[in-house]
Amino acid sequence: MLTKLLPLADLVTIAGSLFLFFRLSRREARPAWALPALCAVAALALFAERGVAATSLREVARSARVAPGLVGHYFGSKDGLQEAVEDAVVGLFHDALGSVPLDGPVDEVVAGRDAAVNAMFRANPHAVDYLRRVVVTPGAGDGRRGGGHYRRARRHAHRPDRKTW
Repeated sequence: MLTKLLPLADLVTIAGSLFLFFRLSRREARPAWALPALCAVAALALFAERGVAATSLREVARSARVAPGLVGHYFGSKDGLQEAVEDAVVGLFHDALGSVPLDGPVDEVVAGRDAAVNAMFRANPHAVDYLRRVVVTPGAGDGRRGGGHYRRARRHAHRPDRKTW
């Protein structure tokens, strides 16, 4: 699977670029391997803008320019899609923090990690908006299960090889 060949952050970046390309172009042919990532990127943008509860799978499909059934096929339900989005956001943190070596003085490591996370935030504004919406000011129905973010973060921390959509 492609996620075993490339880090999740690279897939999100590639998917975001493909998403913009295909949104701006009239071409309809897209590689099948890109469709789940395109759906997840579209969902991240819509969840960040409207919230999870106010976004339907049909709207995600329309935004990603795929058939509505494909979103259900790849993710099963809105909960599955939200989990994929959360995994992608946690993966962005994992990759940003993992890019900084832990050897050296503590203040340099902390400064490097801060810089890496700030760069990740600048490169992924939808992730920032999504986190603001679901963590800081959640609306009704925006949070699926209490502690889900923590469980996903621990899963990525202890099993970094588990980077799938």
